[in-house]
Order: sequence, then structure tokens, then C-alpha cells
Amino acid sequence: MIMFEGITMIRSVLSAIALIAATILVSGCQSPPQPLIIGAVQVNDPLNQPVAQISVTDQRPHAYLYRITHAEDKAEFAPPQQPLTEVISNSLTNLTSSQAGELSWQISIDEALIDGQLGAFNYELQHTIVLRVEAQRENRTYSNSYRGRLQSKGVGRPDEAVVEREFSQLLRSVLADISNDPKLRNL
Repeated sequence: MIMFEGITMIRSVLSAIALIAATILVSGCQSPPQPLIIGAVQVNDPLNQPVAQISVTDQRPHAYLYRITHAEDKAEFAPPQQPLTEVISNSLTNLTSSQAGELSWQISIDEALIDGQLGAFNYELQHTIVLRVEAQRENRTYSNSYRGRLQSKGVGRPDEAVVEREFSQLLRSVLADISNDPKLRNL
């Protein structure tokens, strides 16, 4: 009876050691995130009132788009492959026309971040976008901020393709809000 209990205890200890070793091996094999591929998104123009010029500036204090914080307070960062200023400008090109008169937009990226919290077996992502748009026509000005937020959770480590798709969906939504705002277009 004592021999059987000793073998069971040795098996339990060996199983625990194997589990710890496998966890260390898997966590050590994870590569840092690659630059995120965020391309231009399709934005519809339901108001059909073109803008003469759209300029985009990035006001964020950092160049990264994706921040992953691990349980032990370590963080990894990944920039977008293409600057967000270009992504937004390219997404809104169908709103511009040289025949638009003097309506211009200055878009400021105040916040664009995917904040990931990585646990031992799961993750949580918080996507946030804040764009400030100032429209000008002659001596009139209108300014407004447009915000979007998206949360997701999952098991394991987040797949970069999913992260990119979720951020692109949120960007499309925020840019659609801008495109559909009659105050920006009828100034």
C-alpha cells in the first residue's frame, strides 16, 4: 500500500513538472507581434457632397498601434505597417473632389490603440479610436470628435489577423460616422 502511494505521488510531481516545463516552453516560443497590416477601408458617401481637401495628422505621443501587456507587467509593442495618416487619407479619397469649392477637413488622430491584456490562458483586447475633425469653408468652422471602442476576449494568444480585422472594422465605423455627419459636409 505504501509503495502504491509513493508511485502515485511521484507521478503527480512529474506531471506538475512536465506541465510547468511545457508552459515555459510555449511562452518562450511566442514571437513578438509583427507590424499590423491595416489597409484603407471602404467608406460610403451617402451625402454625395465632396470635400476639396482632407489632411490627416497623428497627434498621439507614440508610434505603436498595438500594446500587449503580460501578466508579469512586461509589454510588447507593434506599429502599423502603413502609417495611420495614410490609411485614413486613402480611406476617404472617394469623398474628395477638385470641384468641391473651399470645404476642407483637418483630421487629427487623438487616439488609436489596441490594448491587449495577455493572461496565462486567455486575452482581452480593447480597441479605441478617437478622431477630431475640423471642417472649414471660408470664414466658418465646425469641429467634432468621433469615437469608437471595441472589446474582444479569447483563449490563448490573440491571432494578429483577428486583431487587424477588428481594428479595421472599428476604423470603418468611425470613418462612416464622419462621412455621414451633415454638419461637416453642409458647412
